Amino acid sequence: MGLPGLRGHGNEYTYTLCKALRDLLPAYRCITRVQLGNGHTTDFWEDIWEGEVSMSNAFPALYSHVIKPGATVNEIADQGLLSSLAPRLSSQATRELQAVEELLADLVLTEEEDVRTSCFESGEHHLHSSQIYRASVHRTEMTAICSNSSGAAMPHPASSSLVGSWC
Repeated sequence: MGLPGLRGHGNEYTYTLCKALRDLLPAYRCITRVQLGNGHTTDFWEDIWEGEVSMSNAFPALYSHVIKPGATVNEIADQGLLSSLAPRLSSQATRELQAVEELLADLVLTEEEDVRTSCFESGEHHLHSSQIYRASVHRTEMTAICSNSSGAAMPHPASSSLVGSWC
């Protein structure tokens, strides 16, 4: 089983391509934000869907107790946060748990699909790889890139104004 048009490359090529795409996922998450709908396609801990950073960065002590990485926002909302955490939280993790549970108490999911946006995208939600490349190579300030993007105001990658330290 291979990809169309790549006959003769077999599973090794497909595996390599899939691994390369998986390896790019953290970088993709750094330059995108999620507008929650049903929460089915949004990683609770790694996607940026609340605030300016991922939950794993906002609540590092609590994240260190996660035993079910990859849980979606919908799964956490449905099953509760404690079901994805190891027992015996540290005192800092317990404080962070309280803050996250307050956030979850106000969470409203809809029937709509989750929507990802980026300041590096067109109005049709196509990423502009040339802008990402230029920003990375030239250490362009993120504010300038995002304010010059076409369309409505897009969320900025958080953490710093310089590309290269988005995450």
